[in-house]
Amino acid sequence: MSEIVWAARADTHAMASHIAGVICARGRRSIALPGGRTPGPLFEELRRRSLPWGKTRISLTDDRIVPEHHPASNFGLLSRFFDATAAQVAPLSEDEAPPRFDLVCVGVGLDGSVASLFPNMPFDRETAPATIRVAPDPLPADAPFERLSLNIPALAQTDHLMIIARGRAKRDIIDRALSGDERLPLCHLVRQAQGRTTIFWSLREAPSARMAG
Repeated sequence: MSEIVWAARADTHAMASHIAGVICARGRRSIALPGGRTPGPLFEELRRRSLPWGKTRISLTDDRIVPEHHPASNFGLLSRFFDATAAQVAPLSEDEAPPRFDLVCVGVGLDGSVASLFPNMPFDRETAPATIRVAPDPLPADAPFERLSLNIPALAQTDHLMIIARGRAKRDIIDRALSGDERLPLCHLVRQAQGRTTIFWSLREAPSARMAG
């Protein structure tokens, strides 16, 4: 298990500053971000900053299998947020191996899910493709689509793992994961993380939109 740090602040400014610090490091940067509506304020804060976007590749932790211009497309969402920057936004592909990331940012579901990896899924197989096709069961009513998701080993190959969660229930899930509850995908991710893990948790409840997937 990598070093785990609880961020002193978990507001949008603090989270954006954490990501910006990685982007501003020397050389080309590769980061993976979640989709959904919840992280919108974070992306808005990031794109307003003067950063070396031309040396930054933004990947997705997961996406719905829908056309790019579909409202549920995470790739379409990130492309729209960062189209005014020089960043390269890369779609997920089952045929392309993801890079080792400088930073991976994930949200946490109430079931301990990360990206689109839910309990009882084969999310932890190192011999499986790094990007896997998954179908939540049951499919969420607000997003009834199959998904593509990086698996746990691919998400864990990062220098900086960033976990974002809000509310008392999410804190309980994080505590269970850190205590070794192997039923939770988050537990496996934290165990395999190869760099520092920073947890941005706040008591304020998250909006109704889910951050993961």
